[in-house]
Amino acid sequence: MKRNYILLLTTVLSLGLASCDKDLESEDLTYVENYPVITTVDGKKIQTQYLKLGDSFTPTCSATLSGADITSAVEIKILNKLTNKYVDQVTTTAPCLYEISYSAETENKLTTWSEIQTVFVYNPDITLNIEGVYKVDETQTLAQDVNGKFDKNDKTKYYPLTDFFSLFETAGPIEVTIKQIKPGFYTISDALFGWYTTVVGYGDGLEAPGYLSLDEDNNVTLLSSTTYWKDGVTTFSSKYDVDSKSLSFELNYVGAVDLKGLAQCKEDDKDKNKKN
Repeated sequence: MKRNYILLLTTVLSLGLASCDKDLESEDLTYVENYPVITTVDGKKIQTQYLKLGDSFTPTCSATLSGADITSAVEIKILNKLTNKYVDQVTTTAPCLYEISYSAETENKLTTWSEIQTVFVYNPDITLNIEGVYKVDETQTLAQDVNGKFDKNDKTKYYPLTDFFSLFETAGPIEVTIKQIKPGFYTISDALFGWYTTVVGYGDGLEAPGYLSLDEDNNVTLLSSTTYWKDGVTTFSSKYDVDSKSLSFELNYVGAVDLKGLAQCKEDDKDKNKKN
Protein backbone atom coordinates (compact mmCIF):
# COMPACT_ATOMS: atom_id res chain seq x y z
CA MET A 1 0.00 0.00 0.00
CA LYS A 2 2.83 2.35 0.87
CA ARG A 3 4.66 1.54 -2.38
CA ASN A 4 1.58 2.36 -4.44
CA TYR A 5 1.31 5.78 -2.78
CA ILE A 6 4.95 6.61 -3.53
CA LEU A 7 4.57 5.52 -7.14
CA LEU A 8 1.49 7.65 -7.50
CA LEU A 9 3.27 10.65 -6.02
CA THR A 10 6.23 10.12 -8.35
CA THR A 11 3.91 9.94 -11.33
CA VAL A 12 2.18 13.19 -10.36
CA LEU A 13 5.53 14.96 -9.93
CA SER A 14 6.72 13.67 -13.30
CA LEU A 15 3.61 14.93 -15.01
CA GLY A 16 4.01 18.29 -13.31
CA LEU A 17 7.63 18.60 -14.42
CA ALA A 18 6.74 17.54 -17.93
CA SER A 19 4.03 20.17 -17.98
CA CYS A 20 6.49 22.84 -16.85
CA ASP A 21 8.96 21.81 -19.53
CA LYS A 22 6.26 22.09 -22.17
CA ASP A 23 5.43 25.60 -21.02
CA LEU A 24 9.08 26.58 -21.26
CA GLU A 25 9.24 25.19 -24.78
CA SER A 26 6.27 27.32 -25.89
CA GLU A 27 7.58 30.45 -24.17
CA ASP A 28 7.89 33.44 -26.54
CA LEU A 29 5.58 31.70 -29.05
CA THR A 30 2.34 33.13 -27.66
CA TYR A 31 1.52 36.80 -28.08
CA VAL A 32 -1.32 39.17 -28.74
CA GLU A 33 -1.68 40.49 -32.29
CA ASN A 34 -3.23 43.95 -32.52
CA TYR A 35 -5.37 44.79 -35.53
CA PRO A 36 -5.91 48.22 -37.06
CA VAL A 37 -9.18 50.05 -36.53
CA ILE A 38 -10.34 51.58 -39.82
CA THR A 39 -13.26 54.01 -39.79
CA THR A 40 -14.59 57.06 -41.60
CA VAL A 41 -12.75 60.34 -41.05
CA ASP A 42 -15.18 61.23 -38.25
CA GLY A 43 -14.72 57.87 -36.54
CA LYS A 44 -17.88 56.09 -37.71
CA LYS A 45 -18.27 52.62 -39.21
CA ILE A 46 -17.61 52.49 -42.95
CA GLN A 47 -20.95 51.93 -44.68
CA THR A 48 -22.50 51.48 -48.11
CA GLN A 49 -22.79 54.65 -50.18
CA TYR A 50 -25.56 55.51 -52.67
CA LEU A 51 -24.51 58.14 -55.20
CA LYS A 52 -26.70 59.88 -57.75
CA LEU A 53 -25.38 60.55 -61.23
CA GLY A 54 -23.11 63.58 -61.07
CA ASP A 55 -22.30 63.26 -57.36
CA SER A 56 -18.66 63.46 -56.32
CA PHE A 57 -17.08 60.92 -54.01
CA THR A 58 -13.49 60.44 -52.87
CA PRO A 59 -12.74 57.40 -50.68
CA THR A 60 -11.22 58.53 -47.39
CA CYS A 61 -10.77 56.93 -43.99
CA SER A 62 -9.08 57.18 -40.61
CA ALA A 63 -7.06 54.38 -39.02
CA THR A 64 -5.36 53.68 -35.72
CA LEU A 65 -3.21 50.80 -34.46
CA SER A 66 -2.57 50.38 -30.74
CA GLY A 67 -3.56 54.00 -30.25
CA ALA A 68 -1.26 55.37 -32.97
CA ASP A 69 -2.53 57.10 -36.11
CA ILE A 70 -1.69 54.98 -39.19
CA THR A 71 -4.06 56.61 -41.68
CA SER A 72 -1.22 57.32 -44.10
CA ALA A 73 -0.39 53.59 -44.21
CA VAL A 74 -3.86 52.51 -45.35
CA GLU A 75 -4.04 51.21 -48.92
CA ILE A 76 -7.24 52.14 -50.76
CA LYS A 77 -8.24 50.08 -53.81
CA ILE A 78 -11.31 50.72 -55.98
CA LEU A 79 -12.79 47.81 -57.93
CA ASN A 80 -15.26 48.55 -60.74
CA LYS A 81 -17.58 45.54 -60.50
CA LEU A 82 -18.99 46.08 -63.99
CA THR A 83 -15.58 45.69 -65.67
CA ASN A 84 -14.02 43.74 -62.78
CA LYS A 85 -10.97 46.02 -62.99
CA TYR A 86 -9.29 48.27 -60.46
CA VAL A 87 -9.63 51.99 -61.19
CA ASP A 88 -8.21 55.23 -59.83
CA GLN A 89 -11.50 56.86 -58.89
CA VAL A 90 -15.25 56.44 -58.52
CA THR A 91 -16.94 57.78 -61.65
CA THR A 92 -20.56 58.89 -61.47
CA THR A 93 -21.29 59.60 -65.13
CA ALA A 94 -23.18 56.29 -65.51
CA PRO A 95 -24.80 53.73 -63.20
CA CYS A 96 -22.17 51.45 -61.74
CA LEU A 97 -21.17 49.39 -58.74
CA TYR A 98 -17.87 49.76 -56.94
CA GLU A 99 -16.20 47.79 -54.17
CA ILE A 100 -13.66 49.79 -52.17
CA SER A 101 -11.19 48.12 -49.82
CA TYR A 102 -9.35 49.99 -47.05
CA SER A 103 -6.43 47.83 -45.90
CA ALA A 104 -3.62 48.04 -43.35
CA GLU A 105 -1.17 45.57 -41.82
CA THR A 106 -1.50 44.25 -38.28
CA GLU A 107 1.03 45.21 -35.59
CA ASN A 108 3.43 42.33 -36.25
CA LYS A 109 2.81 42.53 -40.01
CA LEU A 110 1.63 38.92 -40.13
CA THR A 111 -1.56 39.72 -42.01
CA THR A 112 -3.71 42.53 -43.38
CA TRP A 113 -7.03 43.79 -42.10
CA SER A 114 -9.53 45.29 -44.55
CA GLU A 115 -12.80 47.17 -44.38
CA ILE A 116 -14.95 46.81 -47.51
CA GLN A 117 -17.31 49.50 -48.76
CA THR A 118 -19.92 49.09 -51.51
CA VAL A 119 -20.75 52.15 -53.61
CA PHE A 120 -23.83 52.27 -55.85
CA VAL A 121 -24.13 54.88 -58.60
CA TYR A 122 -27.73 55.23 -59.80
CA ASN A 123 -29.90 57.43 -61.99
CA PRO A 124 -32.58 59.15 -59.87
CA ASP A 125 -34.55 60.14 -62.99
CA ILE A 126 -35.58 56.55 -63.80
CA THR A 127 -39.26 56.32 -62.85
CA LEU A 128 -40.14 52.87 -64.17
CA ASN A 129 -40.03 50.16 -61.52
CA ILE A 130 -39.50 46.63 -62.89
CA GLU A 131 -39.46 44.96 -59.47
CA GLY A 132 -41.27 41.64 -59.31
CA VAL A 133 -41.13 37.87 -59.53
CA TYR A 134 -40.40 36.66 -63.07
CA LYS A 135 -41.21 33.23 -64.46
CA VAL A 136 -38.88 32.00 -67.18
CA ASP A 137 -40.71 30.88 -70.32
CA GLU A 138 -39.32 27.35 -70.66
CA THR A 139 -40.37 26.88 -74.28
CA GLN A 140 -39.14 30.26 -75.56
CA THR A 141 -35.91 30.20 -73.59
CA LEU A 142 -33.16 28.36 -75.46
CA ALA A 143 -29.80 26.98 -74.34
CA GLN A 144 -26.85 26.19 -76.56
CA ASP A 145 -25.69 22.59 -76.62
CA VAL A 146 -22.12 23.60 -75.70
CA ASN A 147 -21.23 20.15 -74.34
CA GLY A 148 -22.66 18.20 -77.26
CA LYS A 149 -25.37 16.58 -75.17
CA PHE A 150 -27.73 16.40 -78.15
CA ASP A 151 -25.42 16.69 -81.14
CA LYS A 152 -21.71 16.06 -80.67
CA ASN A 153 -21.01 17.25 -84.23
CA ASP A 154 -22.67 20.64 -83.79
CA LYS A 155 -22.40 22.22 -80.34
CA THR A 156 -23.74 25.55 -81.58
CA LYS A 157 -27.37 24.44 -81.76
CA TYR A 158 -29.93 25.84 -79.34
CA TYR A 159 -32.67 23.79 -77.71
CA PRO A 160 -35.63 24.84 -75.52
CA LEU A 161 -35.20 24.35 -71.79
CA THR A 162 -37.89 21.69 -71.88
CA ASP A 163 -35.47 19.48 -73.85
CA PHE A 164 -32.84 19.93 -71.15
CA PHE A 165 -35.46 19.05 -68.52
CA SER A 166 -35.86 15.70 -70.26
CA LEU A 167 -32.10 15.25 -70.52
CA PHE A 168 -31.35 16.04 -66.87
CA GLU A 169 -34.63 14.57 -65.57
CA THR A 170 -35.57 17.88 -63.98
CA ALA A 171 -38.60 20.16 -64.17
CA GLY A 172 -39.70 23.77 -63.77
CA PRO A 173 -41.01 26.24 -62.93
CA ILE A 174 -38.08 28.66 -62.97
CA GLU A 175 -38.56 31.95 -61.14
CA VAL A 176 -36.22 34.85 -60.41
CA THR A 177 -36.87 37.80 -58.14
CA ILE A 178 -35.91 41.38 -58.97
CA LYS A 179 -35.98 43.96 -56.15
CA GLN A 180 -35.46 47.70 -56.40
CA ILE A 181 -32.75 49.30 -54.23
CA LYS A 182 -32.82 52.77 -55.75
CA PRO A 183 -34.51 54.17 -58.90
CA GLY A 184 -33.22 52.11 -61.81
CA PHE A 185 -31.05 49.96 -59.53
CA TYR A 186 -31.99 46.39 -58.58
CA THR A 187 -30.90 43.07 -57.17
CA ILE A 188 -31.60 39.87 -59.11
CA SER A 189 -31.81 36.54 -57.31
CA ASP A 190 -30.25 34.56 -60.15
CA ALA A 191 -28.57 36.11 -63.20
CA LEU A 192 -28.33 32.60 -64.70
CA PHE A 193 -32.14 32.34 -64.74
CA GLY A 194 -32.25 28.97 -63.00
CA TRP A 195 -29.79 27.14 -65.25
CA TYR A 196 -27.86 25.40 -62.48
CA THR A 197 -30.46 25.44 -59.73
CA THR A 198 -33.42 24.13 -61.75
CA VAL A 199 -32.52 23.07 -65.28
CA VAL A 200 -29.35 21.13 -64.42
CA GLY A 201 -30.88 20.29 -61.05
CA TYR A 202 -28.10 21.25 -58.65
CA GLY A 203 -30.60 22.95 -56.35
CA ASP A 204 -30.39 25.93 -54.01
CA GLY A 205 -26.99 27.51 -53.52
CA LEU A 206 -26.02 27.49 -57.20
CA GLU A 207 -27.72 30.78 -58.05
CA ALA A 208 -25.81 33.75 -59.44
CA PRO A 209 -27.19 36.71 -57.45
CA GLY A 210 -26.29 40.12 -58.81
CA TYR A 211 -27.14 43.77 -59.40
CA LEU A 212 -28.98 45.29 -62.37
CA SER A 213 -29.44 48.81 -63.70
CA LEU A 214 -32.22 50.08 -65.97
CA ASP A 215 -31.70 52.98 -68.40
CA GLU A 216 -34.09 55.42 -70.06
CA ASP A 217 -34.58 53.06 -73.03
CA ASN A 218 -35.44 50.13 -70.73
CA ASN A 219 -32.16 48.34 -71.43
CA VAL A 220 -31.07 46.25 -68.46
CA THR A 221 -27.38 45.95 -67.56
CA LEU A 222 -25.92 43.34 -65.26
CA LEU A 223 -23.48 45.33 -63.10
CA SER A 224 -22.19 42.42 -61.07
CA SER A 225 -22.92 38.76 -60.27
CA THR A 226 -21.35 36.02 -58.22
CA THR A 227 -21.69 32.26 -58.59
CA TYR A 228 -20.89 29.39 -56.21
CA TRP A 229 -17.50 29.24 -57.90
CA LYS A 230 -16.86 32.93 -57.03
CA ASP A 231 -16.88 34.14 -60.63
CA GLY A 232 -19.72 35.82 -62.50
CA VAL A 233 -21.76 35.77 -65.69
CA THR A 234 -19.42 36.51 -68.61
CA THR A 235 -21.74 38.44 -70.94
CA PHE A 236 -25.28 39.67 -70.40
CA SER A 237 -27.80 41.78 -72.31
CA SER A 238 -31.46 42.32 -71.54
CA LYS A 239 -34.38 44.59 -72.30
CA TYR A 240 -37.61 45.22 -70.46
CA ASP A 241 -40.86 45.41 -72.44
CA VAL A 242 -43.40 47.69 -70.77
CA ASP A 243 -46.45 46.32 -72.61
CA SER A 244 -45.85 42.63 -71.85
CA LYS A 245 -44.08 43.24 -68.50
CA SER A 246 -41.34 40.85 -69.55
CA LEU A 247 -37.57 40.63 -69.82
CA SER A 248 -35.83 39.32 -72.91
CA PHE A 249 -32.26 38.28 -72.22
CA GLU A 250 -29.11 36.72 -73.64
CA LEU A 251 -26.18 35.57 -71.52
CA ASN A 252 -23.06 33.46 -71.44
CA TYR A 253 -21.36 31.87 -68.47
CA VAL A 254 -17.63 31.04 -68.95
CA GLY A 255 -18.29 28.94 -72.03
CA ALA A 256 -20.38 26.51 -69.98
CA VAL A 257 -23.79 27.74 -71.08
CA ASP A 258 -25.36 30.20 -73.53
CA LEU A 259 -28.93 31.24 -72.84
CA LYS A 260 -31.37 33.43 -74.73
CA GLY A 261 -34.95 33.73 -73.73
CA LEU A 262 -37.83 35.42 -71.99
CA ALA A 263 -38.97 35.92 -68.40
CA GLN A 264 -42.52 37.08 -67.72
CA CYS A 265 -43.48 39.04 -64.62
CA LYS A 266 -46.07 37.04 -62.69
CA GLU A 267 -49.62 38.37 -62.78
CA ASP A 268 -49.70 39.14 -59.04
CA ASP A 269 -46.68 41.42 -59.39
CA LYS A 270 -47.65 43.34 -62.52
CA ASP A 271 -49.07 46.22 -60.47
CA LYS A 272 -45.54 46.91 -59.23
CA ASN A 273 -44.25 47.41 -62.77
CA LYS A 274 -45.58 50.87 -63.36
CA LYS A 275 -44.32 54.40 -63.19
CA ASN A 276 -43.98 55.70 -59.64
